[in-house]
Amino acid sequence: MSTAAAAANDLTSTTGGSNKGTNVQVVVRCRPLNGEERKSNQPCVAVCEPETKSVKVAYGPMGKKIQKSFNFDKVFGVYSRQEEVFDAVVRFDGKLMTAVVPRDRFDVFLARANQDRPMPLSARNGDFLYAAGAAPTDGPVRIVTTDWCATNQAGYFGVADLVFAEAPGLTVKTAAAAALLEPH
Repeated sequence: MSTAAAAANDLTSTTGGSNKGTNVQVVVRCRPLNGEERKSNQPCVAVCEPETKSVKVAYGPMGKKIQKSFNFDKVFGVYSRQEEVFDAVVRFDGKLMTAVVPRDRFDVFLARANQDRPMPLSARNGDFLYAAGAAPTDGPVRIVTTDWCATNQAGYFGVADLVFAEAPGLTVKTAAAAALLEPH
């Protein structure tokens, strides 16, 4: 915890401690000791203080413990719920849009997508388009994207002629919540 807290503290200190006008905000969620840690009488080395947006970390040999405090943009305590963290952290939302395209066009989109994989720099466009190849091997393919990507499809898909329709009742946040918050 102390290494992560120190790294996060370095990030927040570059913004002057204020979250106004910053591009990066650091959020910490502390967890309680797990069963194994409690069973072996492991001491708690981090104390989360959501009210002051800080985490106090104690380390060093017994009797000579050093305590440091790290400030963050948001701190969730040990009893925070996953839904609470999700609602506070996932700020973007938007409509989900669908379009049907021929399989050969879908293959072109796949070549542009998932740019966190190894690929030549010349093939990168700097946009975040993620796709899974779990589509049928032939025939039309239904694609789903955000309203932002649909509106700005030339930058994301490399074309400007896709016809998108809203997926009624679905938004980015509701779809992400369903995928992230379901029990595994």
